Amino acid sequence: MKKSINLLIAFTLLISFFACQNEPIGGIDISAEETIAVNSELYNNLARITDNPESDLPTTCVNFNYPITMYTFNPELQLLATTLIENDALFLTYLNNLEEDYSISLSYPITTQLEDGTTFTINNNEELKENIEACIEDIKLIESEAVLQLINNCVWKVGYTRNTDNPYLGAIFNEDNGSTAFTYNEQLLFGSWTTLFIENELHINISLNNSAEVGEYFNFDWKVEYLDSNSIQLTNGDKSFVIHQYCDDDYALCTNFLFEECELEDNLDVAEFTFDDYNFCINNILQTDDSITDLIFFETEDDAINNTNAIPSDQMYLNTSQFQYIYVRVQNLADDNYYVVNIYLVATPC
Repeated sequence: MKKSINLLIAFTLLISFFACQNEPIGGIDISAEETIAVNSELYNNLARITDNPESDLPTTCVNFNYPITMYTFNPELQLLATTLIENDALFLTYLNNLEEDYSISLSYPITTQLEDGTTFTINNNEELKENIEACIEDIKLIESEAVLQLINNCVWKVGYTRNTDNPYLGAIFNEDNGSTAFTYNEQLLFGSWTTLFIENELHINISLNNSAEVGEYFNFDWKVEYLDSNSIQLTNGDKSFVIHQYCDDDYALCTNFLFEECELEDNLDVAEFTFDDYNFCINNILQTDDSITDLIFFETEDDAINNTNAIPSDQMYLNTSQFQYIYVRVQNLADDNYYVVNIYLVATPC
């Protein structure tokens, strides 16, 4: 099960915001310092805390105990509306639909009693901002410790990256007490794999004993971003790639999107392909859940985008050239989102 630990969105102390629910529009005397401007840092942080709150976090981090009432102001600080918010989803919808030059306000002071009997109070926007920023640092530390525990187990395989080119899809890092063995195709390299914290940010410093292309690609200090319970993203400047943790032998079964079949005896450069046979590997490489993902195969990218002229995946397909790209529409059945990846068919002499 994948459990996401995301910065700025996980908060544990339930604090109630009380306000009059029948406040008439207009007539509130308020200054710009008392409001929270749309798209300000504090406003964006408030938007983030409405998304999937977690537990086991610092006890003085703000969360909302619904219902709450929000005040909306125009650029002249005239009250436009009061809105009763009853859950995170409605709060997020409210925040995401305000005009760029609008602002909102909360009622202060916000006060609660902690488990140790002390009183915790937030008196204004600045204190609220300071509270959230302090929570960010604590959450970063919790996230980094979780990632560090994750890193020190099993093997890591370079995964598919949708937004950037990835020349080493399927490459394996086998980390062992600060050293690593790197394998890609028939190449085996050794080197160091050092984890370190820089201002509470987790980094992995990779140094392979290779000065050629592989070393030029991987030998950097990489900032670590936790994606889920078995995936992290490594970033250095404009270069980024994803690695997935494998604790069983599945990592060795699927290394890339190239699928080979023996060419027919009476028809050279042509082979029989059944795409359902490749579903496991495609889902394995993409780290997708096959219970909510549909893989649909097409001969052209336009057909994949438009979802037309699909190739039956359970029937035999004869390639049209010895080396042929097939386009796979990766369809999320839960929300209808999709993206397209390429697989490569090769009819090889056997």
